Amino acid sequence: MSKALSKNPILRENILNSARAKVFFAPGLHVESECDFVDIDGGVSRPDRIVRIDGIWHVVDYKSTESGKNKHMKQVEGYVETLRAIEGDCVKGWLLYTDPLQLVSVK
Repeated sequence: MSKALSKNPILRENILNSARAKVFFAPGLHVESECDFVDIDGGVSRPDRIVRIDGIWHVVDYKSTESGKNKHMKQVEGYVETLRAIEGDCVKGWLLYTDPLQLVSVK
């Protein structure tokens, strides 16, 4: 879990109790947190959380509010594209907004 989320116990509990979001925080998952990836153009990406569940990689990026949602979507789309170049097509992207708490699928 990111430093910001780990410092806020109420937010952390809300996420861990969220029916949709808790799957990305289950024990025993393969998790990469704030890992650097270099794309084919030499750009560096650092998604907040990458989780492998049943053969599918899930890129989860945390945002406090939906302000700038289009920018957030493009950012996660870039993360997904970079990971697909490494791992193949089984990659999905997600935005986890914390205020209010909601999980948004990124196509």
